[in-house]
Amino acid sequence: MASGGTSNSLNRSVPGPSSDFHGFEQLSHEIETLYTYWGPTFRTIIEEGTHQQFLEHLEQRIRSHDRDIERLCNSHYHGFIDSIRELLLVRSEAQDLKSLVSSINKDLQLELTSVLQRGDEVAKARRVEANIMSTIDQLEICLPVFKMYQKLQEQLAQKRYYPALKSLEQLEHNYLPHVARYRFTNHFRENIPKFRKQIQDSSMSELKDFLENVRKFSVKIGELAMRHTGEEVYNHQVGKTNFKMEPHNPFDTEGEDPQEYLPDEQEGLSAQDLVDFSPLYRCLHIFTVLGDKSTFENYYRKQRKEQSSLVLQAPSNMRESLGGYREYFHSIVGFFVIENHLLYTTNGLVSKVTLEEMWATSVEKVSNVLKTQTSYCTDSGLIQEIKRLIMLFSNTLTNYGYNISHLTQALLEIREHYTEVLTQRCFHEFQEIFKEDNYHPLQVRNVDCGTEVLFLARSG
Repeated sequence: MASGGTSNSLNRSVPGPSSDFHGFEQLSHEIETLYTYWGPTFRTIIEEGTHQQFLEHLEQRIRSHDRDIERLCNSHYHGFIDSIRELLLVRSEAQDLKSLVSSINKDLQLELTSVLQRGDEVAKARRVEANIMSTIDQLEICLPVFKMYQKLQEQLAQKRYYPALKSLEQLEHNYLPHVARYRFTNHFRENIPKFRKQIQDSSMSELKDFLENVRKFSVKIGELAMRHTGEEVYNHQVGKTNFKMEPHNPFDTEGEDPQEYLPDEQEGLSAQDLVDFSPLYRCLHIFTVLGDKSTFENYYRKQRKEQSSLVLQAPSNMRESLGGYREYFHSIVGFFVIENHLLYTTNGLVSKVTLEEMWATSVEKVSNVLKTQTSYCTDSGLIQEIKRLIMLFSNTLTNYGYNISHLTQALLEIREHYTEVLTQRCFHEFQEIFKEDNYHPLQVRNVDCGTEVLFLARSG
C-alpha cells in the first residue's frame, strides 16, 4: 500500500514514465552539482513519495558511471601499465640521484662548514680591522690633546708658568672640544681650575722671592746709581776745568776711584741690570690673563709700602760713621730707582701719582732723619762728607725725576749746624792766627804754586 501511495503521488506529480526519468535525471544532476545545499531536492523527493524510484534511478546511474569508468580504464590500461613501469625505472634512478645528491650534500656541508668558519674568521678580522682603523682615527684626534697635556706638565715642572697658562688656554678652548665625548676629558676639565690655581700660587711665590731679592739688592742698586751719578758729575767737572792738575771728585770720599768698589762684571751696568724683573713681569701677565690683576697690584703695592717703611728707618750705626749714611742713602735710592723703572716698564702697576705721593712722604721722613742724625755730629769733616753724600743722593734722585726741595731745606739746616760746629772748634784757632798774622799779601814763587793755590781756593 505504501508503494501504491507513492506511485499515486508520483503519478500525480509526474504523469508518465518518460517524465519520471527526466525528473530523476534533473534531481540527480542537482545532487551532483550542488555539494552543500541539498535540502530542497530531498524535500521534493519526499513530498512526491518517489524516493524508492529515485534510489533505483541512482543505482542505475551508479552502474552507468561504473561502466564508464571501466570502459575508460580499459582504454587506458596499457598506457597506465607503461607509466607504472616508467615510474619504477624513474624510482631507481631517483634513488641513485638521491644517493648522489646526499653524497654531494655531505661533501658540500663539509666544505661549507670550512668556508663558513673561514667566513666567520674573515668577518671577525674585518671587524677587528675596522675597530683598529677607528681606534687609530680616534687616537689621531686624541693624540694632540695628550701632547698638549704633556707639554703643560713639562712647563709646570720647568716653572715656565706663563707658557703653561697659554698651553692651558689652548687645551681648554681648542683641543678638549674635539674629544668631548670621551670620559678622560672630564678629568682634564676638572684639573684645569687646579692647574690655574697652581700657576697662580707658584707665580705668587715667585713674586715673593722677587720682592725679597729686590729688598736685598736695593742697597747695591742704589750704590751703583749713585756711583754713576758721581761719575757724571766728575766727568762734567773735568771737562769744564782748564787746569792741568786732575781735580778731586767732591762726591767721592777720600779721593778713591768711583769704580774701585765695583766688581769687573758690574762695570758699565745700569742700576736695573742688577735685578731680573722677569718674575715680576711673568706674574703680572699671568694674573692679567687670569682676570685677577687687581689682586696682584694690591699685594705688590702693600709689600712695597712695607718695604719702604723699613728702608726709611735709620740704621742704628748711622750717626757713628759715614758708612751708615751711605747704606741708608743706597737703600733709599735703590728702592725708588726700581719703582721708577717699573713706572715705565709695566702698564699701571706703578703709577706716577702714587709714586710721587710715596716719594713726597718718604723725602719728608728722610729730611727729618738727616736733621736728627747730623744734629748729634760734632765732627766738621764728617759733616762735610755727609753734605757731599747728600748732594750725590739728591743729584741721583733728580736724574730720575724726583723732587728734592725737602732735601735742599735739610742741607741748609745742616749747613747752619756745620757753621756752628766750625765756629765752636775754630774760634780759638782763628784768634791765634789773627794775632800772629802780619796781613802781608800771599807770595808765590812760580806758576805751579800759583795753580795749586787757585785750585785749592776753587775746591775750597
